[in-house]
Amino acid sequence: MLTSDTDKPPLCSPPGTPRAESGDRPPAVPAPWPPPRLWHHWCFLALASAVVAASLAFSVRGEDHVVVPIVNRALPGTCAFRRITGVPCPGCGMTRSFISTAHGKLADAWRFNPAGVVLFAIVAFQIPYRLYQICRIRRGLVEHYFTAIDNGLLIGVVVILLAHWICGLTTLLW
Repeated sequence: MLTSDTDKPPLCSPPGTPRAESGDRPPAVPAPWPPPRLWHHWCFLALASAVVAASLAFSVRGEDHVVVPIVNRALPGTCAFRRITGVPCPGCGMTRSFISTAHGKLADAWRFNPAGVVLFAIVAFQIPYRLYQICRIRRGLVEHYFTAIDNGLLIGVVVILLAHWICGLTTLLW
């Protein structure tokens, strides 16, 4: 039994610690787990919005050039793997695929990189999803998690990337 205020255990005491008398202090309310990460959702919202906005602003010229708006200049190729080996990597064509998807040219996007169509949809979905999560946290509700869907999408995107890359390699080698 606790005899003085100095003998009271902290609100978050480890198991087995004696509890204070019922009138001494209100019971501790456990924090939600995992704790809400408002900043996390704001960062993902900003990043997804920037990617979608850039995809809408940029354009594809021909098969290999991404054009910057206003200055009407093509960006240089950025794939270090392709520059060093001469072979495209699994992510080659992803930028052009995102831009084509944003402009509604799904056939072109699929030709550039099929995984880009799926990844663009995932990135675009982040905008309403993160807004929804921010609203839930601000109202004091817990976050929603889609763990099974997340894992399935991740595996699906990796399989599409690797399948596209292997198919591209076979056409280069034969």
